[in-house]
Amino acid sequence: MATISAASFVGTRTRFQRLRDAKIFSGWIESCDGDLITLSTNTQAAIQIGDVFRIEGYGHKVSMIVNAQILRVGQLDLMSDGIVAGISGTKSSVIEAKRVTFQMRMSGPSRFSSSNENVRIKTPLLPVMVKSSQGEIQGFSLDVSMQGIGFTTAAVLVADEDIEAAIQTKYGMLSFRGNVRYCTSDRDRDGMYRCGIHLDPLDRTVSPKWEMLVENPA
Repeated sequence: MATISAASFVGTRTRFQRLRDAKIFSGWIESCDGDLITLSTNTQAAIQIGDVFRIEGYGHKVSMIVNAQILRVGQLDLMSDGIVAGISGTKSSVIEAKRVTFQMRMSGPSRFSSSNENVRIKTPLLPVMVKSSQGEIQGFSLDVSMQGIGFTTAAVLVADEDIEAAIQTKYGMLSFRGNVRYCTSDRDRDGMYRCGIHLDPLDRTVSPKWEMLVENPA
């Protein structure tokens, strides 16, 4: 059985709370090396070096809690306003705003426990095709779970609409049906919209491949 550590949560969503004022942030666990952990978020809140946070991570049926102190804060590159991100499997690319990154040193042991939290895994920018009342639209994935998918697109989808869609992955083209739960302005990408789809029960041939996608999307 694999040993669980903070590194097991790289690529998953996180909530973290600053202890001095109880302010809550959300983002992604980007990397973990020894007692160093890097988180990303698009917050505009002022951060001080030395701030201590309580980090909560949610993995596959297990959760983590650990305290950590900020060592460095990554700054937005004002010369470019963003980074170029390639869409996996294509020659396309998009300008993606740089999220703020927090490099922290974990203090004390990480505490792990079983969890029923719906794990969300950050994905490469995988092409997504959607058929809706707006016609056929294209976008690219941001994260996946066993219950849904988050993606970004230049089109606006109607909340609570039933759609048909497909995502191009290293496991092949995975087709699915679902319901649009939200479609809001994408704070990371100018002119784009972030959408969330809750999946209908997957076809028996797609379900095991979707599980592999959630386990290993890269």
